[in-house]
Amino acid sequence: MRISIVIPLYNKEQHILDTLECIQQQSFQNYEIIIVDDGSTDNSLKIVKEYKDPRIKIISQTNAGAAAARNRGVNEATSNYVAFMDADDRWENNYLETMVSLIELYPEAIIYGSNYKIIENGEENVLDFPGIIQEKGYLSNYFISGKIYTPLWTSAVIVRKDAFLKLGGFPLECKVCEDIDLWCRMAAIGKVAYINIPLAIYVRDSSNMLSKSKDASYFFPFLKNYKYFFEKTDSRLESVENYIVYRKFLAASSAIFISHNRKEAKQILKQLGFPKGYICKAVFYRIFLCLPNRFIQLYCLVRLKYIR
Repeated sequence: MRISIVIPLYNKEQHILDTLECIQQQSFQNYEIIIVDDGSTDNSLKIVKEYKDPRIKIISQTNAGAAAARNRGVNEATSNYVAFMDADDRWENNYLETMVSLIELYPEAIIYGSNYKIIENGEENVLDFPGIIQEKGYLSNYFISGKIYTPLWTSAVIVRKDAFLKLGGFPLECKVCEDIDLWCRMAAIGKVAYINIPLAIYVRDSSNMLSKSKDASYFFPFLKNYKYFFEKTDSRLESVENYIVYRKFLAASSAIFISHNRKEAKQILKQLGFPKGYICKAVFYRIFLCLPNRFIQLYCLVRLKYIR
């Protein structure tokens, strides 16, 4: 089995060499690396061109965003199994080997993931997810496991190329959180295999997250398309509805947290609506949004610590 590794690259001259060295140190070596330079203006492209490894393929394009770069990389992949790695993330040395074993054990899945470490301000954390298997196996219900925090993170995921292309890849209309949108769509039509061991390392800059969060749509760009998930998940309808309802509430409370804009928060709830049978929750959420700002900000700070 061969793995195609897609790396979107934009102005990462300080990190890209470490990323390539991390891949070189993998115990599994049957891979290709597809680097899609997304119009870098620093020395990133020069650095990767000088890196000597015949398994590296470099593609250059005008700046179109990480989603477009990843989609381009998947289209160029020669393997049906595609891993993603951002230019400032890390894998444990046995990441690819372990994920290949997962693929061989659970061939019916269309997406494979591992748990991951989050390092923020020098503090290291590993998340616990509801309903996650103890070690490895199929997720019984992604929409339960990922209700609050997503167990799938881009640099700790391998997707089947055929399923990825069938769904259209990462949505280009989403400026951020396009990964969560895709994981939901993939989980709606196929199986998710997962190993509950942290094999990837996500170094997160929370201040950068907030600086990019100009409105609540930063967190949940897929909410308006929730009917798609209902159509694809007959036996899991209730869990999908719960997932969407809770995420709508987080989107609205985030509007208050980010911009102190209660009007925007109420408008979000009104525009997105609620499925039938959730009137009580809708009323509760509206009451919650009337609480003083400091309570809502405290709630969002706790959620923002690990939200993905």
